[in-house]
Amino acid sequence: MIAGLDISHHNDHVDFDRLASAGISFAFVKASEGRRTKDIRYLENYRGLKSKQILRGAYHFFYPQLDPLAQANNFLRVVPSLEPGDLPPVLDIEVSGEKSSSVIASGIQQWLDAVEKALGRRPIIYTGPGFWNSALAGSDAFSGYPLWVAHYTSDPAPSLPKGFPGFHFWQYSQSGKFPGIGGSVDMDWFNGTTADLRALAGL
Repeated sequence: MIAGLDISHHNDHVDFDRLASAGISFAFVKASEGRRTKDIRYLENYRGLKSKQILRGAYHFFYPQLDPLAQANNFLRVVPSLEPGDLPPVLDIEVSGEKSSSVIASGIQQWLDAVEKALGRRPIIYTGPGFWNSALAGSDAFSGYPLWVAHYTSDPAPSLPKGFPGFHFWQYSQSGKFPGIGGSVDMDWFNGTTADLRALAGL
């Protein structure tokens, strides 16, 4: 598998020179959350990764209790288009908003459809098996979407949410240490070859 990480404003300023020399092949960057919030470090992080030719993607933190189309539009204001080297957009699903599984699933689908139509790429779903199996009742309605699974374990492979046949990305730690980043950082693997990863990024 291929090493990567994900960052947001919580990681403060990143030293992209040091990051690039440490062997990272890809990174996901927080772009937005909810209806209005935009990550204050998104452009800085995106441009820093691009300048070092590190493959990069953007994610949106989703609130099921809020209008999914307003959330999609918030993300698209931050990420209005994709270019070669950009990974597919990501929907981060890890809170239920005290909504039913059917309401959550409907909102997810509306966000995915709106973003896919606008950007021309099928989005990735980020979630964890415990949350998904509980809040989404193990729904298999999204089995056709790439999965970025969050499962912190030393096992050689993650547990998958029910309904997903496999995974593309695996967030295996939230307490990694990496050159160029102060404090802890989320660490990831890509489940495939370099050619697979480059193809996913439109290269």
